[in-house]
Amino acid sequence: MSDLFFVFKMTIMTFIIVIIMQVKFGASTVEQQTMNWVRTSNVVAPLHEVAQGAMVFLRQGFRQLTGSVSSKAGSLLDSENVPGKRHLRFQMDRSEAFLREQAERLKQQVQDQEASSSQ
Repeated sequence: MSDLFFVFKMTIMTFIIVIIMQVKFGASTVEQQTMNWVRTSNVVAPLHEVAQGAMVFLRQGFRQLTGSVSSKAGSLLDSENVPGKRHLRFQMDRSEAFLREQAERLKQQVQDQEASSSQ
């Protein structure tokens, strides 16, 4: 019961905060002023640089990881099976029975057309 009360209380608080954020002071709302402060704040600039550095670190780490995995996979597998170097050699061949059946069908159609045109 206390969990349900907590969820209800947090829902009410969320609605109150959303309503307060829509109040206009001057030409813009509290929400717009808050977003403008977040974009121009001196506190946010270092956080943005840290986030960019983390993304560069993760990108380079991921590239090194995938590079080492693919090179190790290449030494273990044939060069055809290395990821990124695969060539699908998918080829569908018709069976001899199917080809004979189609040839017989076409032959019968030609004979039927010749018979109907000669009449």
